[in-house]
Amino acid sequence: MSTRFGCSRPPVRCSAAAGFSLVETLAVLAVLAIAAAFALPHVLAWKGASALRTAAAELKENLEFARSLAVKENRTAVVEFLPQENRYRVSLRTGTGDLEAVRAETLPPPVRIDAAHPDYTVSQNRLSFNSRGGADNCTIVLSTEGGRSRRVTVSTIGKIQIGN
Repeated sequence: MSTRFGCSRPPVRCSAAAGFSLVETLAVLAVLAIAAAFALPHVLAWKGASALRTAAAELKENLEFARSLAVKENRTAVVEFLPQENRYRVSLRTGTGDLEAVRAETLPPPVRIDAAHPDYTVSQNRLSFNSRGGADNCTIVLSTEGGRSRRVTVSTIGKIQIGN
């Protein structure tokens, strides 16, 4: 008897017949293919939910940027929503009343601005932040084709929150 790594059992020898047969391998592959087929819709829904969560976080970040820009520049910042094009832009109002574009964002393909949603309350698709950081009280709704949605709410004191 040989002692290997402090063990006093005899070494185990493999026979030539060890391993998986072709039938066993095909059965395992079939089970994995069926499991993947059932999991695919859930993976796609998760991807849409992830894109929605990311888009809502980026919208909140851009709204906070618009608010801080309005305070810093001592001017009115306007966020214009273009639901048909799934994009929005941040602008500053000039002394003559014109809008000077600062930033433009496009939402990722599964996500859209849902202006038809009953909770969407942006008047004329424009949100303004004044030079003190105050804003129009409104709710922006982002949705996916799967029926998921996120609400980004802006209060009159300029507080921005993400909700379901």
